[in-house]
Amino acid sequence: MTVSDPAHQPDQPAGGFSGLPDELWGRVFSYLDPVEDQIVVLALVCKKWSRVLRNTPDLWRSLNVCRHLEDHLYDIVAVVLNTYGQHVQMLTWKSGVPVSQAVLNLVPTLTNLRVLTLPVVWNREHIDRLAPLSGLEEVQINGAFELTDRDLELVATSFPELKEVTLTACWNLSPEGVLSFLEQCTLHNLRLKLNVGLPLHDVRSDHAMLQGANLVLELAESRFAHLLTVLHLNFVPLELDELWSCLNHFTRIRKLGITNCERLQGVRLRSPTLQKLYLYNLWSVSFVSLWTPQLRSLHLDAGLENLEHLEVFAPKLRKLQVDGSGVLRTLSVKSYKLSNVELYNCEMLDGLGFTRCLGNNITLTVLSLGSIDTEALSLDQNRCPSLRELRLLADFSCTSLHLSCPSLRRLCADSDVMLPKLQIVSVVSRHVDRLHLANVPGLQSLTVQSDRVDLVEINTTGNVNVCLENCALQAVEELGTLRLFDCQVQALVLSAPLVRQLVLYRCMVTDYSLCMALRGCPNIQRLQLQKCSSLTRVSICRSLLQYLHLLDCRGILQVELTDCPKLAALDIGQCPNVRLFVQGSETTPNKYSADMLWSGPPGKKVKVGIREKTKPASI
Repeated sequence: MTVSDPAHQPDQPAGGFSGLPDELWGRVFSYLDPVEDQIVVLALVCKKWSRVLRNTPDLWRSLNVCRHLEDHLYDIVAVVLNTYGQHVQMLTWKSGVPVSQAVLNLVPTLTNLRVLTLPVVWNREHIDRLAPLSGLEEVQINGAFELTDRDLELVATSFPELKEVTLTACWNLSPEGVLSFLEQCTLHNLRLKLNVGLPLHDVRSDHAMLQGANLVLELAESRFAHLLTVLHLNFVPLELDELWSCLNHFTRIRKLGITNCERLQGVRLRSPTLQKLYLYNLWSVSFVSLWTPQLRSLHLDAGLENLEHLEVFAPKLRKLQVDGSGVLRTLSVKSYKLSNVELYNCEMLDGLGFTRCLGNNITLTVLSLGSIDTEALSLDQNRCPSLRELRLLADFSCTSLHLSCPSLRRLCADSDVMLPKLQIVSVVSRHVDRLHLANVPGLQSLTVQSDRVDLVEINTTGNVNVCLENCALQAVEELGTLRLFDCQVQALVLSAPLVRQLVLYRCMVTDYSLCMALRGCPNIQRLQLQKCSSLTRVSICRSLLQYLHLLDCRGILQVELTDCPKLAALDIGQCPNVRLFVQGSETTPNKYSADMLWSGPPGKKVKVGIREKTKPASI
């Protein structure tokens, strides 16, 4: 789109769009982001578009900067605030993203602003600058060591319409100052994030920790306890019973984060409203026990180095993420909606207890699994009747994996994940959408039985040859694609009415093994053999093969094609000693490919022609 000089704007947009009403153009523009898509530039296209942008307030009501922007986009934000600032009601800025001075200077001019979240430190000067915004209803206050109790009183008097306040990293506030602020305001919700980002090297940090603990205790005993909806405790010296008592008083709390609280010997919570819980670096905690009927998400991150027992009753829990820190021994979770579980660093977790936990959560659909205390892991439809995806994490340590789950669709590990201990994989399912094990140097046996298999990829990024003693795939309806990379295959068994593609790359496979695979499944559409140096002879008979690709298989001496009426392209490259036989007759194809012409009834000797000018078909 060409941007013209505003002084020479046409009255209407070009083409057949001139008759569209302004309301429709406003609806079209509403699908664009004011900052990322730079819709302010559209005002330069024509006068009509300029009028639409000016008279459609909904386009500018919410501005959200959620990532680091290119330099010119920060200028776009300033242009939006300067030109359409009277429409802006919500301005939010992600923490850590710099705020330009031009934006800070324009914020006080946003007379209709109701929600303000900027990652800047609030002090007396900043509060005085924002004084014209008396209609603010929701703010996030980042105080650091600069915001004092008197400054917080000024916030209450300057913004009388406040309904929701977030106090983040306010290290210099006293409990008395916060309670006095709550007395002056008519808040509906309060969010406290205590000691977030606290600089431990600062001599004032010890005082901030004690003040944080006192604030939580006094707030819990005050008449404002019901206002608290979000609480994050960082370096707050609370004991187990104190935390229990406070949570009982915070009757509307929805989110709770506890990090670096060294005095906690355990976490026992009973909350009817808590929906999200995050625990991190609680090195003294030996157990976690939760009774939380509304909990949706639970994340136990690294640093719980003494956690041995986890017990959760949360009927509405949907997502569970646990770092066992190598010490977790027992896991008991009861939920009626649990769908996503991620477990890792659980070397001490008993395999029987793990499978029992799975059996108590039959709604599980996605399981990301690292190490547990068992050599052989078996999952069936009784334990995981709804499992659709199993992801193997970097610390997965089982030697054998047996899956008999009709609902299973995916078994995969990321390309950068190495699974050195995995030796046996067996999968029984109705429909395998993807089986991807990128780096499995110890794999010995792979068995897949399914009605339909779309994609199987083995050792795609491995640098070591895999001694695959047995590779057997059975599909009742169809086998899509099988790719084996750097595998020494002793037995390759394919059983399916149709195989879309078979790819062997740098695989050590004998002539006999390949012959048996092709005879067992004659309806392979595409066969690609690349750098398979152990092959000397490829024989394809009575097959619906459409594409045959042989590249750099320098040991191949003979290729035999018999009754292959669907063959559309034959590509032979860097196979210097190959001899090609078609219907029993030797022919000399083009050095790289030949387009074969088949005629006559199957089984009869036919003429073979070569179209030398035809471009080789790609595979």
